[in-house]
Amino acid sequence: MKDRHSVDEGAPPAAPRDALLARMESLLRDGDSEAVALLEVQEATLQETLGERFEAFRDLVQRFEFDQAQKLMAKGT
Repeated sequence: MKDRHSVDEGAPPAAPRDALLARMESLLRDGDSEAVALLEVQEATLQETLGERFEAFRDLVQRFEFDQAQKLMAKGT
């Protein structure tokens, strides 16, 4: 029987979340437009991870302002 209190079910697992953030940071640093696709696919996880910064982050990525998006990401990590 699993202890239902042992895992925070609302938070994304740390390892996949960290890999996602590293991938997004790499794409933004390289100016790779694949960042837009990754944002669309991983929107829920990024929203949970970035919290109140997510909307500004999403807007920057969608406008291809990757340098600014990367700086915004770095503020909370």
